[in-house]
Amino acid sequence: MGVTEKTNSWHFLGKCWLAVTQGRCLEIAAIVAGWTTGDTLEREYFYTIDRQGRLFHDGTELSDPAFLDFFFARLKSNDTGSHPEYPYLSPCGRELNFIKASHTPMVFQKLVDGKLYYAPGLSVVFDPVQLRYAGNAEALLYPAPVGQWGLLNRELIIEMGRSIESFGPYYAYVETTAHTRVRLHVIEPLELDSNIVVFRPETGTVCFGCGAGNDPGIALPFLYFKNSGQAHSWFTPPGWMAGHPQFMHGGFISLLLDEVMAKAMKGQGFKGFTANLNVDFKQPCKIGEPLELKAILLRRERRKVFLSGEILNQVGGVLAVAQGLFVVTEETR
Repeated sequence: MGVTEKTNSWHFLGKCWLAVTQGRCLEIAAIVAGWTTGDTLEREYFYTIDRQGRLFHDGTELSDPAFLDFFFARLKSNDTGSHPEYPYLSPCGRELNFIKASHTPMVFQKLVDGKLYYAPGLSVVFDPVQLRYAGNAEALLYPAPVGQWGLLNRELIIEMGRSIESFGPYYAYVETTAHTRVRLHVIEPLELDSNIVVFRPETGTVCFGCGAGNDPGIALPFLYFKNSGQAHSWFTPPGWMAGHPQFMHGGFISLLLDEVMAKAMKGQGFKGFTANLNVDFKQPCKIGEPLELKAILLRRERRKVFLSGEILNQVGGVLAVAQGLFVVTEETR
C-alpha cells in the first residue's frame, strides 16, 4: 500500500467540487491539481455517516447533491483488509474513502412518488410490506442496496408516522388506494417472533376480504399465534360499510368472522370452503371504532373443520360471535 495522504477539509472540498463538476473522480482531479500520472500514492480519506444520513469528513458536513450521488453510488463493503473499524468504502481510482456509520451506511431521507431516497438522486422503490421496525419502534428500516437495511431518518419517520398504527403486537402501514379503500400492510420487527405467522393478502387472489387482487376489497392481513392456535386481525370499519349510519352492516360483520376463522384453519395447515356460518350479533359494531377479530379451530372430523370466532371492541367487549363449519379442500403442510 502506498503513502496515506490526509488533507484538511477545505482542500478536500475543493478537490471534490472539481471532481464532481467535471464528472471525474479525485484521481483525475489530482492530475489537474499538479500531480503526475506516474504518482503511485494511494490516498485514504475517512468519513462518518450519522443517523440522519449526513456525511462528514474531518467534522465538516458534505452537502453538495452531485457529490453525494457520486459518493453513495460507489458505496460498498470494505473489502480491503485495512481499517476494519470503517466497515464501508467508496472507492474512486487510487482513492479509498473509508466510511463508518452511526447506524446504517444508507439512511433514507425522503419519500417522493413511491420512491425512498438515500441520496439526492438515488432511490429504491417503496413497498410498505418490506418495512421493519427495531426495538419498541424507535427505528424504522427498509432494505438498502448496501448494508442490507437502511434506517429511515427522523424527519421521514415523523412524516410516515401519520400512516402507521398499531396492529396487535406489531404495526401496520395504512395506505389509501385509488378506490379510497384502506390497505393495511403489516410491519414486522427486524428480529422476528417465531411464534407469530403473518398472513398477508395474496397477490392475484380476488377474495374481497383477504385478496390483493380485488381493488374494491379490504385486503385484510392476519396474525396467527402458534402457541394458542388463534388467528387475529385488527380493523376499523369505514363509513361505506355502514348499514345504520352509525353501525357496521351485519353482512360485513359476517364477512370478517368468516375471514378470521379461515385464517385459524390456514394456521393449522388446511384450506377450504365455508359450509355453514352462524353469527350471533351481541352489540353494534360502530363505524370508525377499532375492532379486534379472533378465531380458533375447535376440532376436525375428517374433512369437516369446526371453528369459532369473535369480534371485540377496544376494551374487550364481545360484539359478535360465530360458529363455522368448513370443508377442507387442500392440505397446505
